[in-house]
Amino acid sequence: MMKETGQLIRRLDGALSAPNRVNVFADLKNQRQRTTAVRNRATSLRRDLLAVLSTKAKAASGELAQVRDERDLLLVLARELHLHMMVAPPSTAIGRPAR
Repeated sequence: MMKETGQLIRRLDGALSAPNRVNVFADLKNQRQRTTAVRNRATSLRRDLLAVLSTKAKAASGELAQVRDERDLLLVLARELHLHMMVAPPSTAIGRPAR
């Protein structure tokens, strides 16, 4: 009994000290995967929509072209941030230090 209790404590400690605690519970892990998939799909659709809009409005004024260039730069920066967040541990991805 003591040996089994010790093993259980070690497993729980390992799970709770893992960088991604949401994976300890299967239902939370599945929900997180679905949420990530929906967010990625929405980002992809938004990018495609902006590409269509940019193509249709090529003959725009200089000011509009400048705003569009700034938007494109922001999209690149947002994409880089998204990629960074995908590789960073969840606790650091939202601005909190890892424990």
